[in-house]
Amino acid sequence: MTLKIIGRVNGDYGTEFDGKYLVEYDPTPRADEDGEFVHLIVTTRREAARQFKSAEEAMKAYMGVSTKGPRADGKPDRPLTAYTVEIS
Repeated sequence: MTLKIIGRVNGDYGTEFDGKYLVEYDPTPRADEDGEFVHLIVTTRREAARQFKSAEEAMKAYMGVSTKGPRADGKPDRPLTAYTVEIS
């Protein structure tokens, strides 16, 4: 099974991740000179994507929580959930 990013949940499409498959993901942001970012590597090739043993395992990756702590509203910070995904 793979995880494919479809687009932003808010309806904004056209990000650099749209239509691509997850290769690597770490939900904890890191800081660099351009600000904070999440480690996310994607590919257009399904065969190069991370392979999950089950849909549950793929959902666990999708729902990954940042170890930096909760969002400003107190809810868990799950950066990848800003995107609609397809697991297949």
